[in-house]
Amino acid sequence: MVSRTPRLMRRWHGHDTVYRRSGQPASSLGRLIYVTSHHLRARGRLGRIIVTLLVLCGATAGLVALSHAHGVRPRLAPASPVPVGKAADDIEAATPLVADATAPTTPPATHAAAAKPSVCRSNSGGQHVFVSIGQQHAWMCAGTQQIYATAATTGASANGDGTPTGTWHVLAKQTDRWLTVLDGSSYHVAYWVPYDGPYGFHDSTWQKFAYGSQKYRTDGSHGCVHLPMTAMKWLYKWAQVGAAVTIAA
Repeated sequence: MVSRTPRLMRRWHGHDTVYRRSGQPASSLGRLIYVTSHHLRARGRLGRIIVTLLVLCGATAGLVALSHAHGVRPRLAPASPVPVGKAADDIEAATPLVADATAPTTPPATHAAAAKPSVCRSNSGGQHVFVSIGQQHAWMCAGTQQIYATAATTGASANGDGTPTGTWHVLAKQTDRWLTVLDGSSYHVAYWVPYDGPYGFHDSTWQKFAYGSQKYRTDGSHGCVHLPMTAMKWLYKWAQVGAAVTIAA
């Protein structure tokens, strides 16, 4: 009886193959069938690995394509400071004016007269500033909504410098100006909003009595409307060129 001891065949296409004899030496066809099946099993494992790699590559390519389709996430730029040395007039001109007209952060009224029924109820237009000489008070309206109210000082009527009554429109908005009156006196103002030639709104740091006081008759302005600094600064920022101004007795 022939022994079935395994013997190591020579390298066959790069593989060490072990055969078990079965009475007669393995034929060339048998060796070919064995090696072919071994290669197929090896290639089957390799094929599965290749398929897995292809799937991973396809998924990665899909994610990259999706990222390109949605675009790059925007990067927010830091807030830019106001340029040094830039005139306040230029900065104000670049600010959207329509949004300011209804800004929700408007300061509260600064005078007791604002508690009365507002004159803004009769305003059918856009921005409108109403000034009452008798009450020494001003109201700022956006449509029928009262946006701001403040005490004011008008012209010294007892001295012939009374503030003219009527309706006009804001002509300009300026800062850091010197105003010269007929007697040659000059006054520096931080904010100047003219509405009728030489007449306009401005601050008056030299004024010694309270805004809203009846002392305006003898110690008031030369015809302009004086407002407290805080109110004047607010008016300068809020009012658009072209806003209506009504001065009533």
